[in-house]
Amino acid sequence: MLNNKDIICISNTTWYGDYTKSTVQLMSRFAHQNRVLFIEYPSTIKDMILAILGKKQAPVKRMLGLNKRLISIKSDVGSQVYNLVMPPVLPVYFVKNEWLFQKLQGLNILMYRCYLKRFLRKLKFKNPLVVNAYNAFYGL
Repeated sequence: MLNNKDIICISNTTWYGDYTKSTVQLMSRFAHQNRVLFIEYPSTIKDMILAILGKKQAPVKRMLGLNKRLISIKSDVGSQVYNLVMPPVLPVYFVKNEWLFQKLQGLNILMYRCYLKRFLRKLKFKNPLVVNAYNAFYGL
């Protein structure tokens, strides 16, 4: 059993949604005995624009830092979970050129890592356990 650990979940989903997600349920339960940071799927600039136009849902104000990117939320099982929304990243998955894809994705990862480190310092997480919840591009 995990007790008194700092856990980071790098997720390929969002916390909120119309249906129950296994990752959300697991993190909710881990949060009873541990501190959990759930990092939302990193939305792209395209996702943000579509959300502004009303064609998609995304936490635009949190992505832009107009509202707090890091919040504490109460899960449906009563535990407290830190929820982090990263700034929008470049949409790169359509790029066919491998070299260009690697360079652009490298910029995304650099920004992601910088923001993550800032919030880990703020939360004073030490030696966290990292759960990569199906996010192959940012999980490493």
